[in-house]
Amino acid sequence: MRWAYLILVVAQLAGCATTRVFDDVAQLSPAPLTETILVLDDGWHTEIALKAPSLDEPLAQFRGVFPANPWISFSFGNRRYELQTKTDAFDKLIALLPGPGIVMVIGHGATMADGDSKLRATQLHISRLGLDRLQEFLWRDFTSGAYAGVDLLRVAPEWNMRVYASNGSYDATYTCNTWTLEALRAAGLPTSPFGILFADQAMTQVLRIAHLQATEN
Repeated sequence: MRWAYLILVVAQLAGCATTRVFDDVAQLSPAPLTETILVLDDGWHTEIALKAPSLDEPLAQFRGVFPANPWISFSFGNRRYELQTKTDAFDKLIALLPGPGIVMVIGHGATMADGDSKLRATQLHISRLGLDRLQEFLWRDFTSGAYAGVDLLRVAPEWNMRVYASNGSYDATYTCNTWTLEALRAAGLPTSPFGILFADQAMTQVLRIAHLQATEN
């Protein structure tokens, strides 16, 4: 399957696919790393989880959507893929085709895994300003609409998930994993989203930062 993904990526690049412009993120001034976030990885897809009480407006509205969950995660995805009925592994190839994006918001329990042994959580620390910048990044991805300021596309109770329309476009050069690293960079962490497609590529950077932070502490 990975070779098939790479073939699609090459085809996308050859066709000069339009990708999101990566804005330069100014280096945050040194500050105490008082805030904890989590990067969730299931081997294919990555998400960023924030403590529900730490969410400020307008993201604070999601505390009311998931009142029983101490953690709330945000991630990026392909609208066509997420809203279709998935049947087999070939459907994952659709996730690399160009199309409008979505923001997936999931309520998580204190253990994060919620019974899914494939879900791994890596803890990172950022400053209070970094948390503010991260929340600004997340909110900018939502499309304004009729539902509490955002467009709700799907409710998936089996995953405790809500799917919302995104302002961003998804393609083989801008995936959920690219988005995760860009969000972390907005929070002041030293990540590089360029050339990232797979979750393990993104997690290599995330685990390096986690190791450095653990060593410094």
